[in-house]
Amino acid sequence: MIIATDFDGTLCAPPCYPRIGQPNRALIQLLRIARQDGHKLILWTCRRDQTLDQAIEWCQDQGLDFDAVNTNLPERIAEYGCDTRKISADLYIDDLAISLGPDGLPIRTIWTQDTLKRLHRPPRDQRPPLCASLREKDPPSCPTNRKAHP
Repeated sequence: MIIATDFDGTLCAPPCYPRIGQPNRALIQLLRIARQDGHKLILWTCRRDQTLDQAIEWCQDQGLDFDAVNTNLPERIAEYGCDTRKISADLYIDDLAISLGPDGLPIRTIWTQDTLKRLHRPPRDQRPPLCASLREKDPPSCPTNRKAHP
């Protein structure tokens, strides 16, 4: 699984920018464990230049390393044929995010190491095509079926 996490207000407590707040030790520990378990981590932040360098160094001081910073992982770049503007991840962690439940309404989620295990998905090349579940219900909405359904 690829996990993208924000920095300000997420890995460190607000108020932050341009300073760095106190570490969110519980989240940092969870992310360290996730990386040890083979998950990929992306630091996904609006910081740049010197403030980004400071954030990366601060994370390293907390024992937290990343597979990418503000860029997609090579396997996702290859999959999409370019480095898309949006970071491609399976899970996004951000203090300003809203998680939606099955009914489409916001929910509050508590993340634990067990949550990561339950969220584990097979590698992308072992998943069914994105539109496989749509073929029966709504064939025209699936890009792979557009030729058959103009």
